Amino acid sequence: MLSYILEIIDSVGDSIVNFIDIYSFKACLLVGLVALILYIFGYDKGKKIATVSPAVYIVIEIFMKFKKQNILIFK
Repeated sequence: MLSYILEIIDSVGDSIVNFIDIYSFKACLLVGLVALILYIFGYDKGKKIATVSPAVYIVIEIFMKFKKQNILIFK
């Protein structure tokens, strides 16, 4: 019973990670552009968000490389 629950959690986790892998670039690009536009129009916090968005994308890509090579500690 416990192994069945762990298999379900593992499959759902893989689905979520694959979804993040597919849509992370588009989401980070959209957030960065919106934040940049807000910064241009005077919203000061937009500068922080626009500069952090590429860093978040890079961290996600590093995580995805480890996942694809099965180097993650979690498994």
